[in-house]
Amino acid sequence: MDTSESKDNLRRVLAWLDKTGAVSPSRLAAETQMLPQETWGLLNQLSEMGLVIIRDDPDSADGALVIPAPMS
Repeated sequence: MDTSESKDNLRRVLAWLDKTGAVSPSRLAAETQMLPQETWGLLNQLSEMGLVIIRDDPDSADGALVIPAPMS
């Protein structure tokens, strides 16, 4: 994935999270038209940067819920 595509994916993911507030990783992948593996990789990067929180969620098919991190 090139840098411009990576930045576009980052913007799409953050925009979708801003719109929904919380979402499962698979729903986020479907809504942003990214492959699940790409989505998880990006989510892990965003989590390391402190921009999202990935929580365990037994009610999700993925077993996880992605939440935008609160801004200080």
